[in-house]
Amino acid sequence: MKGLLLLLSLAFHPLFTATAEELLHSKFNDTLVSNQGKSWQGTDVTFAKGVEGKALDLKGGRYISFSDDLRFSSNEGTLEMWLKTNWSGNDGKDHMLLAFGKTSGIRITKSSTNELMFIWAPGGEQSQFGMKFSVANDWPAHEWRHLTFTWNRGSFFAYIDGVARTGGPAEQTPSPLTDTKPLFLGGFEPFPGDFMVDDLILRNNELTRAEIVQQYVRGMELLEQRGDPRLVMRALIGKTPATLILDTGSALNVLFRPFAIEAGAKLMPSYRGGDVFNEETNTSLTLPEGKSFKMRFIVLKNEAGFEQHGLLGWAQFFSANRLRIQWDYRTMKPLTQEETKTMTSGWQEHDFSTTSHKLRLPAVPLQIGSLSVTLPLIIDTGDGTGLSVTKKTWDALLPKLDQNRRGLSASWTPNQGRQTHVSVVPESIGLFGATMKNISISQDRHQRDNSENQEEEVRMGLAALSYFDVVIDGLSQKLWLRPRAKPAIHEDINLSGLLFVERANGNPKTVTLRVLEHSTAWNLGLRSDDEIIEIDDEKPAPNEIDPDYQIDVKRRLSHGQSIRLKVRRGEKIFDVRQETGSLLKP
Repeated sequence: MKGLLLLLSLAFHPLFTATAEELLHSKFNDTLVSNQGKSWQGTDVTFAKGVEGKALDLKGGRYISFSDDLRFSSNEGTLEMWLKTNWSGNDGKDHMLLAFGKTSGIRITKSSTNELMFIWAPGGEQSQFGMKFSVANDWPAHEWRHLTFTWNRGSFFAYIDGVARTGGPAEQTPSPLTDTKPLFLGGFEPFPGDFMVDDLILRNNELTRAEIVQQYVRGMELLEQRGDPRLVMRALIGKTPATLILDTGSALNVLFRPFAIEAGAKLMPSYRGGDVFNEETNTSLTLPEGKSFKMRFIVLKNEAGFEQHGLLGWAQFFSANRLRIQWDYRTMKPLTQEETKTMTSGWQEHDFSTTSHKLRLPAVPLQIGSLSVTLPLIIDTGDGTGLSVTKKTWDALLPKLDQNRRGLSASWTPNQGRQTHVSVVPESIGLFGATMKNISISQDRHQRDNSENQEEEVRMGLAALSYFDVVIDGLSQKLWLRPRAKPAIHEDINLSGLLFVERANGNPKTVTLRVLEHSTAWNLGLRSDDEIIEIDDEKPAPNEIDPDYQIDVKRRLSHGQSIRLKVRRGEKIFDVRQETGSLLKP
């Protein structure tokens, strides 16, 4: 059936009042009780970090049900929710997301042919309406997506991440539903949902496109505040959908080996060799706009268990394209020469070079607190930190910077170790007419050799870059920057002075602490090599702490929020409470 019909699937009984009303709103913030006071039913239910607060985790074949008849209107209404699936759009399997009624009603599924399907079945299993569209190319696993279906007297639309995917007028009025309860979220074998859901809302009024975009942007802003500031690009490698991380600081394009095999790339021995990668491949890359070109990738072994994705380096990609950073969608959009010229009229223009595969601007003035420095500037969209400097510059700046706002961070290095960095957060940083707040400065984490002979420079990370609208023309080596009214990314600064580190050669694996002296964590009594065994009376999985828990602990300590930790130090067990700031012995 032609695309639009299914949104009728969301239409229920003709019960409709003129007043806009939320029929159901479930935030799943550690509870199955909705905002209306009614509860979902389910067993073996777990919660994890969501878009805002906690989200419901329906792993595998878990599901929950809501027994009340919500009595949607066939005249006007909206269903919206955030989803984070454990599967990608091209996994070739069936997944049940949502269903009204046991044998009829509404079905929202992802099919084995990799299409998102909305089905309206008024009586029995046979559908009256159906709408489907492919998600094979743009539905990566483990990323939050905002899903909205909205309708109004004959016109119906489906949105993903604020973008209308299909919609228009319906061909006929839907028949009444004969079975409209319960409402199911998730599925069971052989059609498991296997996803997380957050902020499910069912309304009896239509939302405009602007309202839907506003809901999506608000959710993205909440996610950004949680410290996942990646810029990505959706593309095809050969015929396989790929999630590509954009990084102007990288000299190479990188794939993980399982992903390269899945994409059918022909792997060849690499002259680079080493423990991290020893293969290369030539393959075609196709952007969403249809532009295709050949690229060379090196292949990582993926022994560390990272998500399978690609890394687009400057040398082979950015220098050959005109691009605009689209902050609201966390991606880059290719531009024509005429679009570039029109868009950047009146913006600040900067020439840059690509020496050593870096997007490098000539010496620029920086105001760091009360200090003024002039250094070459490296643009690096792959780095989530604010500004990084070389060891020589760092040693000169550090004694003059405010020592009260210090934090720890760590970066993965090619030898699979973790290198720890101390960062400082000055009151403000001035650059190209923008005044940046809560931007950290740290020693350059990209350079393994921080010798005294290293050239002085400063590297601007994604958090600092988001203070500007950005257009890059790699063909003419020009960069345009225009200060934004507000930054698109809020850097998640770890001022707790705390890091979680995996004990080297631990068997079984053990996650312990690294604590910065005289930091918040230190003053509470935590010390390096301590092991957290409980967080607010909840026990993490044996011998490890989920990254979401790590982020939560560091943020609450950084922001002075209450928290209770149970800590093991050798043979002793201690309680640490943020409220008292003291180490309490049992």
